[in-house]
Amino acid sequence: MNRYIHSALAGNHVSNSMPRNRAELPSGVAFTFDITQGFLPMEYSSCDVLFSMMPWRAGYKEFNRRANITEKRQWLHFVEMVSRIISSISTPVVLMWGKHVEKDLPQYDWSVPSKEGLIFYGWRLPRPPASKLLTREQMLMGLCVEYSCIGDFCCGYGETGIFAQSAGKSFVLSDFNANCIGEVWNRLVFTV
Repeated sequence: MNRYIHSALAGNHVSNSMPRNRAELPSGVAFTFDITQGFLPMEYSSCDVLFSMMPWRAGYKEFNRRANITEKRQWLHFVEMVSRIISSISTPVVLMWGKHVEKDLPQYDWSVPSKEGLIFYGWRLPRPPASKLLTREQMLMGLCVEYSCIGDFCCGYGETGIFAQSAGKSFVLSDFNANCIGEVWNRLVFTV
């Protein structure tokens, strides 16, 4: 599986897929949505867990540029809107982020370091075993065992959907960049 992690920081793969606003896929749906609105659209009501690997402050400006966002967006507003979403829902949530946001997040139930050097923050679900550091893939696989529909509101190129689909689970994915949704469609429609 190709690994596209924080492409704005590492100069990794940049999608040249045809932009899409919505993609109905065999195991779920992917669509454009801007979470800086501070709520989740109704598609997420079918999710019994949310997982997102969040963008970093250093790459935020580049992610906005790639999505053709022309207004100046503040990083702290983005974090505040994610925090508002987490606080307003009862669904279990795991965010993979850096320590730099810890003070701006709502009170989490647990945090554990990841093998990649990031931190998993969890709300309303059991803490993973502390016996070893987990990778993002291991965390996603564990969530796929426990839950039936996984949502990702910062889906990027759709790896959450790929894991869910390969485990026979459903998914709801969104990103504010239509190019990402095009890439999700390309990656998931051809893996059935």
